[in-house]
Amino acid sequence: MTVLRLDRTCGASIKEANGASEEEGEPCQKIENWLAVHQGPKLIKRQLLSKECNDGYGASGMGEDSTGTTRNLFSANRFGGSAYYWSTAITIVLDPLHIASQGTTRSSRTALGTSDSEDWNWDDFKGRGELSLELCEGEPSTLDAGSEREAPTLATAFVQIPSAALPETFLAGDWKKTTLGRCSVLVDGAEEGFTVHGSGDGADDASLRVVAAGKVLFIEVRDDHWVGPGMPTVGRKWLHDDHLEIWVSTQVSFDSNCATKDQGAPRQWAIRVTDGAVFPAAGHPTELPTVERVLAKGAKGTARFRIELPAGTEQDFKLTVVYSDSDDGKRQKQLIATSQVKFGWAATLGSLKSVGGCVVRKGRLDPDPTLEKFDPQKDIAAIF
Repeated sequence: MTVLRLDRTCGASIKEANGASEEEGEPCQKIENWLAVHQGPKLIKRQLLSKECNDGYGASGMGEDSTGTTRNLFSANRFGGSAYYWSTAITIVLDPLHIASQGTTRSSRTALGTSDSEDWNWDDFKGRGELSLELCEGEPSTLDAGSEREAPTLATAFVQIPSAALPETFLAGDWKKTTLGRCSVLVDGAEEGFTVHGSGDGADDASLRVVAAGKVLFIEVRDDHWVGPGMPTVGRKWLHDDHLEIWVSTQVSFDSNCATKDQGAPRQWAIRVTDGAVFPAAGHPTELPTVERVLAKGAKGTARFRIELPAGTEQDFKLTVVYSDSDDGKRQKQLIATSQVKFGWAATLGSLKSVGGCVVRKGRLDPDPTLEKFDPQKDIAAIF
């Protein structure tokens, strides 16, 4: 098994390829990286891994490609920019051949506090992102004092929520008895996800899993002690019962240039675990999500939810799911979340990642195993 780096330039130029004359064109070194598999002297398999034709990648003329091969791994990186700088990266496992991870980053050339990044690992089936936006003029700067040469910024990080094609039987009702496995994002407030308030005691105390199918969310909560109606401990109000918090907004992203509070019309609903009651919260939403809930018997265990977001939810929406854990019914002991959400700031919500399909195996929802293999009909270079 060998990775071959081939120069296909042959004196051509970028503009020549588009019908321009040689005098008008800029030199372009056309490089292809191929995987070649031999059996003795015979070539039995070949696969194009990446293509390069570096013209500077953008008006700045500063772009470049870099590749590398280590034991059983091929990596390709590309950098460029004009109005902003960007980079993309892909890592490919050579045997068995498949894409292991992909990532992108962007940063503004003029707004020094504005950047974003997203990375997804197909082998681990999880991803993470970060977003930093300068605060718009007139916004309070207490979120981030910045430096003398930089404007105050709003920064957040998030774990990506898988958005998947789910089995018909799961959608029809099997979600009530199916454990959310690797096809969902795990939040325990310690090693996975974020603690946005309180102790962050880890999965032994409470955890949260989320997967989406369009505007329908499937959520699994595990807790060592339920608080709410029907349990030995009941909160003084719903805020002090165990509950989910669903944050939804229109897109606020790197392209928004700067951030303001309430930008993106953030809406929040609370859903109490022990009886499924829904409460409108931040943003005063008038439409409520449709909620179905299954709760294991007893004062502790597992709760599963099917939550359909209201019809008015934008097709391309930002989303954060929070679990509020209370043990005494008097206070919120901890809030664990899929992003570092800040109350009322849509820019701090997370995103969904389209991941293809999932299957139920031995009572667990896991990625379709074919996703973890390479489709020989697909051109990896086109993905990069």
